[in-house]
Amino acid sequence: MAKRTTAYPDKNNVYGPGTLYSMEAMTRPFTRFDFHVKWTGDNGAFDGSFLEFQPKFELRTVQFGGVAKIGIVWDGGTTPGTIKERVLNDAGATISTRDDLDPGWGPEADSGRRGKIYSFVLSAAEYRIHENFIPAAGRAPIQIASAPATGFPFPLYLRVTVPLGFGCFDIMASGSLRKGIIVSVRDQIKIFGSQQAHLHIRGFQNSNYQAIPDGIPTDVDF
Repeated sequence: MAKRTTAYPDKNNVYGPGTLYSMEAMTRPFTRFDFHVKWTGDNGAFDGSFLEFQPKFELRTVQFGGVAKIGIVWDGGTTPGTIKERVLNDAGATISTRDDLDPGWGPEADSGRRGKIYSFVLSAAEYRIHENFIPAAGRAPIQIASAPATGFPFPLYLRVTVPLGFGCFDIMASGSLRKGIIVSVRDQIKIFGSQQAHLHIRGFQNSNYQAIPDGIPTDVDF
């Protein structure tokens, strides 16, 4: 899954201080990165300050560099012991915040109290950040940012940076785990220029193996 700057045994986890660079990349829409961030110290021991640097999570255009297209950074929250979440756009400017969030606690993903489980999701024409994402469940994202008119700048890699006292767990790249289609009004306007009264979709299984033919197309109108 990833190359790490720290020598911990679980390839999908990184403990601070450290940086993780995903080996896998998003190369098409309707894919995502999932990850779980939390304070790894004792319950109530986080005082709202960070050593060396702040937790930061980004989608970047180059694996070990490039430009961040969207990101999340954690600051100390207004209430002691909490964190303030800031979402950053591709210019590094803050476009939304949530304050006084619980950073969780515990040395492992399943120990103590859960932190924040984020997903960077690509829709047809948008970057979306979700918390506790469930495919096709219709949950509102934390933040939405439009992709360029020319489309997503594939490939897109995940970079995770966590300071001492924090960890990022269960980092995974995946697509939708449920078969379904969501064409939001926002996506319709982006693709067609206006909301559509009717949509026609043709779907079929695209085989990757010569011995297995492509599936029979199915047409759906709605």
